[in-house]
Amino acid sequence: MRSALNRYSFLWAAGLIAGIGLFANLVAGPSPARVLVPAVLLLLLAAYHRVMRTGPGRLKAAEVEGRLRSGRPTLVEVYSDY
Repeated sequence: MRSALNRYSFLWAAGLIAGIGLFANLVAGPSPARVLVPAVLLLLLAAYHRVMRTGPGRLKAAEVEGRLRSGRPTLVEVYSDY
């Protein structure tokens, strides 16, 4: 359960923001500010997620294997988005 909360925290945060905006609209009636603020927050959250994700690896497995077996010291850094 803990790993699911950590791995999908972006979705939990987006759902919370959308839920708050929906609740505010249901209670007080829709207005431009009550619609735009949650929408902008969700767009900013999506943009942040897009910017912070890493792309595909630059090296293929065969290239990594070759560099590790080349006899020269090699620094290997492993990063995961989750």
